[in-house]
Amino acid sequence: MYSIAVVDDHLILLDGLKWVISQYDFITNVSAFSSAEQLLKVLDAGEQFDAIVTDLQMPGTNGHELITHLNQHYPGLKILVMTMFDSPFVIRKVMQSNANGFFIKQGDQLKLEEALLAVLGGGSYWPKEM
Repeated sequence: MYSIAVVDDHLILLDGLKWVISQYDFITNVSAFSSAEQLLKVLDAGEQFDAIVTDLQMPGTNGHELITHLNQHYPGLKILVMTMFDSPFVIRKVMQSNANGFFIKQGDQLKLEEALLAVLGGGSYWPKEM
């Protein structure tokens, strides 16, 4: 059973993601954060998560900066990027950042479940074209 944090600055999407992920039978807890700064504050206070699902474009600390920080300070934490940008350039940049996976926001709940299971299981999840 896993604990997940979701980070996205669009509150309606954040609430929806939290609800969808909470329905998966392998998830015990889903916490939602509307900024990277909120997540980092909670992590620095000792809260632990098995994986982070994060957007890339957010005000303040963006997703790329968040991934770099998480890799430096929380190296065992799994990171799944969820964004609407699916260009090969963006995907390559995320791959190079040592994230564990990449999911397009236009995807469905079954693919999100598949992506989370892959990442939480120690694997990765990338678009088939990559």
